[in-house]
Amino acid sequence: MCDDGIRAVILETYGSGNSISKPWFIDIVKEACASGKIILNVTQCLRGEVNMDLYSTGRALRDAGVISGRDSTTESALAKLFCLMGGNRDNETVKSMLGHNLKGEISD
Repeated sequence: MCDDGIRAVILETYGSGNSISKPWFIDIVKEACASGKIILNVTQCLRGEVNMDLYSTGRALRDAGVISGRDSTTESALAKLFCLMGGNRDNETVKSMLGHNLKGEISD
């Protein structure tokens, strides 16, 4: 996960943003986030949004540094990351912009 060639990962999670909660997985996510990687959490559901405050697994991801994609689709999240990363070499800048609605990809 911490390969230097990877800047970002989109996690397609269950329901409101839950994933497996095994310690080995959370540790990998923490390590990646700590190294400056962008990890964006989107739901695989057709409706609804990621709310990483609802369940402990979502909170574990949030606490590890994962960013909520809210109600973005996987496709719009990918396009948004491509656009933001193409114009910004600094991942912290990209992370700060992911929570903002740029072109209707997330509800306000």
